[in-house]
Amino acid sequence: MAPAAGLPGLADLHDQLLGRDEHSVAQQLHHLCDRHLTIRLLRLAGRRAELCRRPSMLRNPLVFSLLHEGYVAAEALSIRKLLEAPAAKAAKQIYSLRRVVKEVEDLAPSLTRRAYVERDGVPYDGRADEQAWFAQLGAEASAAGGHVVRWGRPRDFGFADFETSERRHRQFDLLSGRSAAARSPDDLVNPGVFAVLWRHLEVPGRSRPPERDGPIAVLYRIANKRIAHAADPYSRSAEGQLPSSLSLRHVTAAHVALLGVAQFIAAWFFDASLGDPLPAHQYDILEFFEQAGCTPADLTRLALVPHALGNRYAARTRRRVEEIEAEIAWASNGMAHPCPAPRPAR
Repeated sequence: MAPAAGLPGLADLHDQLLGRDEHSVAQQLHHLCDRHLTIRLLRLAGRRAELCRRPSMLRNPLVFSLLHEGYVAAEALSIRKLLEAPAAKAAKQIYSLRRVVKEVEDLAPSLTRRAYVERDGVPYDGRADEQAWFAQLGAEASAAGGHVVRWGRPRDFGFADFETSERRHRQFDLLSGRSAAARSPDDLVNPGVFAVLWRHLEVPGRSRPPERDGPIAVLYRIANKRIAHAADPYSRSAEGQLPSSLSLRHVTAAHVALLGVAQFIAAWFFDASLGDPLPAHQYDILEFFEQAGCTPADLTRLALVPHALGNRYAARTRRRVEEIEAEIAWASNGMAHPCPAPRPAR
């Protein structure tokens, strides 16, 4: 769907979040997930060679160390970029998920229910068009002596998009904390929505309460203390104990948290989706793996990994979005959710 026409600022945010620019948030998230797939394939191939004692460069300690240190550094710095605060000067401006959430939050005081529903030409109240639509279908069915089949949406036949109108009203009910019976064109987004999003992002200084053990926060601190900067002992200790090692599950948990927030913003503010977390490769990603000690049976197993990992990402992202929606519903009623995010990876 096209960017949110008629809402100042949201069109630019659409490009930041979902645009084709290589630095858009969606592209950054796809690169994170693709890199994760790569390290999983290489680890599995090396493990098979090790177990079967087959010669493989992946068993070499130097190669193993370079792969894993490079992977951790790339992941930590990528997450740090996604959490980078907006720049004060246009010449230094960046694309980040933190900037998208911040700018949507800044626009919220002017984002009324009417503006939210009516973007892209959708009517605020589509009940009249809905009744006219079904009346026309009934008349055509009577004239045909039975049933009538129409292919397409009501707006394809000259009627307003009343289905989208009602769906957006239901979405804004959650965002505003209003019931359907108490709807008003001047309803605004509940500030609690953004408190939930900041908590899931674990952004330093924005999370309430601050979270030090969540997967995003740990990778963020690793990037700051070990990769982007060489922190001295006092600086390292001031931020708490950093883990001596990271598991792939820990990194996956960070990805899912970021994907969940980005997908919520895309769906609830732009009627859009991030798409599949893993990009579709236009080449054989297992080419020359047999030279790394993989047998045909190993290659068959490895070929299943992208599909399995993609399904896992999609399922866990969907659950994370549902958690965000549930927490927002609780916040709208003035209650704390019984299972607040974030949670440490296990």
